Amino acid sequence: MVEAEEALGGVRDVVAIVGEPASPVNPSASAASQPVVIDAMVGQVNGKPIYASRFLAPLDARLRARRVELRNNAAWQRAAAEIIARQLMDKIRDELFLAEARAELTPEQRAGLFAFLDQVRDTLASTYGGSREEAQERLLAKEGESFEGKVESEKNRALIASIVRRYIIPRVNVSWRDVTRQYERDYGVYNPQAVASIRMIAVDQKDGAGVEAMRTALASGTAFAEAAELPANVFPRGAEGVVGVKFDGEMSGARLFESETLNAQAQRLSLGGTVGPFDHQGRVMWMHLESVTREPGLPLEEVQLKIAEALRAARFQDEADRFLKRLQERASFTSVGEMTERLLVIAVERYLIAERLRP
Repeated sequence: MVEAEEALGGVRDVVAIVGEPASPVNPSASAASQPVVIDAMVGQVNGKPIYASRFLAPLDARLRARRVELRNNAAWQRAAAEIIARQLMDKIRDELFLAEARAELTPEQRAGLFAFLDQVRDTLASTYGGSREEAQERLLAKEGESFEGKVESEKNRALIASIVRRYIIPRVNVSWRDVTRQYERDYGVYNPQAVASIRMIAVDQKDGAGVEAMRTALASGTAFAEAAELPANVFPRGAEGVVGVKFDGEMSGARLFESETLNAQAQRLSLGGTVGPFDHQGRVMWMHLESVTREPGLPLEEVQLKIAEALRAARFQDEADRFLKRLQERASFTSVGEMTERLLVIAVERYLIAERLRP
């Protein structure tokens, strides 16, 4: 589908009647590199048939790549079914958008068809070699698409863009208030919490000798991390003895621990400082603040454009989905599930069974 940016730029108001797309297989391609020809009509959209070969052709490289990556038939079939279903939904969407555009063509727009197509042909000829014959050869070699097939594709893009600009984009509005609200909701994303690294020592209250040894070591100036290695410490030692606590604002007013006792003691800490001894759940404890890490935050002014773009993209998709749902309610098409199953059977024949039988 044409994205919002594409619909807003580079598309003229003149549109054209949708015709049958022409995408012939590149005649110069090696037969050995092409999948075994297994074709069938797998479904329809508003009476327009969907044929397996034409549908699977653009997916060939992806399906082959996934087969090599997964090396498991069941896993490949699941991945292939997902790829096929997504492509089917895109095709149904595009066909319904195109049908809507065709139905809304005015007499003036129909009259501008030939001028529009001539302009597209001239642009393609200039881009791909200077003449239509050269463009035909290069398009077939590079994209596997004929000159007129490319013209048809460009025409369809313009038609879809006209529908998007008329029914979807006018409903995509993002206000400054929307941006500020989103910033507030994602405040933690743009302003990471500070992290306090607190090392703790805990000695069983019944271990009188251990408590006294710890008091003496700390009072004599032994480094806290070194004292934590004494046998009396029942709290994890080394790196595991450091607890990382996230908080907003100042530590003195932050909620650092669920335990009221631990929280009150931690709030008293300053960088490089120690609190204790204090009693907690049958233990004598000490705390030491080893470091506080604060990543710089991003003010609203620096991220407002990024937020606005994300909101606009999300609302564009929501409006496109709503519009498509309305079109689907009055359209006729084979279910995605049925077509996916039929196409998957053919894909298995092409990419699993036929590949193994190839000499």
